[in-house]
Amino acid sequence: MKKFSLTILLAIVGHCTVFCQYFQFSQYNFTPTRVNPGWLGLTKFVTVDFDYRNQKTGGDFSINSNFFAVAYPLVRQSTGTPWAGVGISLMDDRSGGIFKTQEASLSYAVNISTGKYESLSIGFRGLMRSQRIDYSGLVTGSQYIDGRGFDPSIFNGENAGNLNIRYNTFSTGLLWTKTDRRGSLVSQLDGAIFDFNKPNNSFTDDNSQLASTLVTHGALLLNKKAQLNTYSDVLLTYGSGKAVLNFGARWQYDLNPSSRSLTDKVDLIARYIVGRSGMVGLQFHNEKFSFGLSYDFPVFIKNYGNTGAFEIGLEYRSPVNPKNRKAKSKQAKKPIQTSKSVTTKKSTMARPPSLKTLKKDSVSKVTSTEGNLPHDSVTSVTIEKNDSINTEAKAGKIKHEPLIIEKITLHFHFEYNSIDLDDETEKFLNDLSATLTENENLKLKITGHTDNRGNEKYNLHLSLKRAEEVKRYLAKTGIDPQRVIVEGKGMSEPLNDNSSEEERSKNRRVEITMYSDKQ
Repeated sequence: MKKFSLTILLAIVGHCTVFCQYFQFSQYNFTPTRVNPGWLGLTKFVTVDFDYRNQKTGGDFSINSNFFAVAYPLVRQSTGTPWAGVGISLMDDRSGGIFKTQEASLSYAVNISTGKYESLSIGFRGLMRSQRIDYSGLVTGSQYIDGRGFDPSIFNGENAGNLNIRYNTFSTGLLWTKTDRRGSLVSQLDGAIFDFNKPNNSFTDDNSQLASTLVTHGALLLNKKAQLNTYSDVLLTYGSGKAVLNFGARWQYDLNPSSRSLTDKVDLIARYIVGRSGMVGLQFHNEKFSFGLSYDFPVFIKNYGNTGAFEIGLEYRSPVNPKNRKAKSKQAKKPIQTSKSVTTKKSTMARPPSLKTLKKDSVSKVTSTEGNLPHDSVTSVTIEKNDSINTEAKAGKIKHEPLIIEKITLHFHFEYNSIDLDDETEKFLNDLSATLTENENLKLKITGHTDNRGNEKYNLHLSLKRAEEVKRYLAKTGIDPQRVIVEGKGMSEPLNDNSSEEERSKNRRVEITMYSDKQ
């Protein structure tokens, strides 16, 4: 059995020293820079990844692989969006304790916006690899002593000095991705060339060169139904004249459909590696952590190099907020108190009431239970009614102030640096337009607000643009723009201290004051 195991091991070593076909983990979302270094340009989070793989073979040894990586995004101070990213990774791969490979890499990527919710990232990776064959776990005839057996302390007759090699490789890749307005993946296409400098990787042959490897990957949202998303996934690895096709599907189930967050998901993964094996996996994702388990197994044919592989992946992530001293100085401002509220179980937005349904001096608030929001989802509508007319006597004259009919606060789902309205908001504005159409004397004042991320000047501009977008939409429904005035307050009037993502999402809002200037 030992002889059989050694034969398989040497075959693996021989294949790697001559061809060294590029190796992928089964849960490659935990090892993204091994698929494409351009991934670093798209992440909005500091991430720490770990993946462990134990692969059984036809012999009595295993192939153990460990991968560790840290990625850090470089974000724009004004918008909080990533424009680049850097990362490091380490990998240790051991076959039967004899063939050992260690890798250390440094990667960098730049992100370019190509359209609405679309990004193109180009990445580069430099890697140092060390490979060696260690005979310390083997015994040979020269170590055999009559009457005593094998003595490992005796020289085994093998010269391991020539079986160590180090070399550097370089890789590059392009990655294009498209998401929906909430950041969920819609489609992705990427391609990368690894080891394009073709370094010498042979222990004995000075003319041997490591073949370059082409890795292409694609994912597509096939179906979206209620809480379940279905994605197709294809990964093709081509090197040394050989291609490995990996294709399958991923079913993503939303555990918290009332939340607009992209967390609290469960993924079921099933893939087939053509001519080799199948894989099933289960992953869980929440706001800060991801955890995954997978298992590979032979399919249709006997695969002595992989009779079964177990893999576990972990990821920790944390958002990066651009540093801005001016923004921090605004946080001493006391939170604004809101009116008493009544919470409904429905997640839909309330229609603006007509004037006939309003009672004098009434104050009401309707809040939809949307949960913890990482972005600007529509969370609430606040309606305040005040029929009292403020009068001011000066020199015997009475000055009439506008009569405030309603005050509505909208919390929108805005991506960073975005002014686009989501479907639920547009539905609400359609109802508001109907109310304005029924009551031609009503006018609106729309005030935009932001959270504390970004600089003061940019947030003032962004808040105004968001208010103007609401005005533009109402005009599209037939409301005269002369009936609407807009202003932006930026981050100067927060509802809270912006200490968490949930609080920041509440501060990203548009306030609509409905009034009449006719008494």
